[in-house]
Amino acid sequence: MTNSNQKMKRSYWVLLAVLLAAVVSPASPLMAAVGEEIEVISYPGVSDDIYYPQAAASWGCGFVVAYNAHVQDENHEFDYLNWGRRFTSFAAPLDVPFQINAVPGDMYDYSVSIDMAPSGAFVAAWLNRDVGPHLRVQRFSAFGDRVGDLIYPSDDASGEAVVGVADSGAFVVAHWAGLQEHLLGHMYNSIGDAVLSPFTIETASGFQVLHDIAVNANGTFVVTWSGWQSPGDDDDGFSIQARCFTASGTPMGDQFQVNTIIGGDQWGSQVAIADSGAFVIVWQSATSSGSDDSGKSIQMRRYSSACVPLSVETQVNTYVNDRQDQPDVTMSPPGSIAVVWRSRGNWDDQSSDCIQARLYGAYGQALGDQFPVNLTTGDKPQTPTISGNPDSKYVVAWKDGDARIKARVFYGPGVVFTDFFESGGLGGWSFAIP
Repeated sequence: MTNSNQKMKRSYWVLLAVLLAAVVSPASPLMAAVGEEIEVISYPGVSDDIYYPQAAASWGCGFVVAYNAHVQDENHEFDYLNWGRRFTSFAAPLDVPFQINAVPGDMYDYSVSIDMAPSGAFVAAWLNRDVGPHLRVQRFSAFGDRVGDLIYPSDDASGEAVVGVADSGAFVVAHWAGLQEHLLGHMYNSIGDAVLSPFTIETASGFQVLHDIAVNANGTFVVTWSGWQSPGDDDDGFSIQARCFTASGTPMGDQFQVNTIIGGDQWGSQVAIADSGAFVIVWQSATSSGSDDSGKSIQMRRYSSACVPLSVETQVNTYVNDRQDQPDVTMSPPGSIAVVWRSRGNWDDQSSDCIQARLYGAYGQALGDQFPVNLTTGDKPQTPTISGNPDSKYVVAWKDGDARIKARVFYGPGVVFTDFFESGGLGGWSFAIP
């Protein structure tokens, strides 16, 4: 009996050592693909006429990919319309693509953004230019049916709109206003009623370019954007700015500068938030805090729920031979981080664009090196988007150079401890594959 117990203990520690070795090994990507690339939609021969995919995933309800397409209608007129398509969590299509905007006669939709509640219900926000720049919002059920009337938050929307959804289904929409000198926010409850008057997001004047919003489980949210010579010590072009808000819409202080390296423009920031309120911002930078001096690198910075920096900015990409841009990020409820971006080449193929990803634990520790997402090479993948869920699955979607939207689903780490140890029961686990 004693020998048997000792053998069991030795086996346990051997298994634990193997798991820890996999976690800390720089060669281990810690994400296993669920099948091959899938084609969300294709308009062959209409190159560059399909734009900006956005993905949103939830608990066991699969995911939705939304996109803007410039396609020919039955009258041989070209319309810019926003579409979506639903999939199971294993990337099986649930239906054919559906039109997000159902207003008859609308021809010029742009800049679609989506986010999803744990129930699978989701919200889409976009800009329509048929009669002036109007912001429009539509709620959808987990089955893809429209819920309620179309919402018109503002007729003073001059650029991109973004939306974030809390676990309850309440949501926040942000957009450019005026001549891009203002960022406005709108808050709604779960049935689409406004709960707050439109509010200004930035606290400093100047040219603002909105990039992203993240809302956590209880409704706390963070907005990030690029500001031209905004507050902080970066007066060299655009800097990355952000501002935090409580679930009631109360600001948690003024806007603040995210980047600590100040040479050249900082652009394309994306934000993700954990259930605790801790969050991470990623962006592309003309300079780097690390070894990348090629002109564009991917940077990351983590913050506590009180909007206090947990680190200086960190370089995400380890391949540094060429341009790295178009980042996106997602965060698991306990705080594990996954970053994707477009890379001009990698170690295996330095001649073409590819989509790369990298994982981090909840304390910002890198879980392995960057690794490729797309399988097809030479088709100019771009504008990647990532969304994850507590089922430890991630979906990454992107556009290629031949008017196709592709996607790929991954499992996250099988059992990854956010602090590398099983501390405090399940509290030290980032997530586990069922």
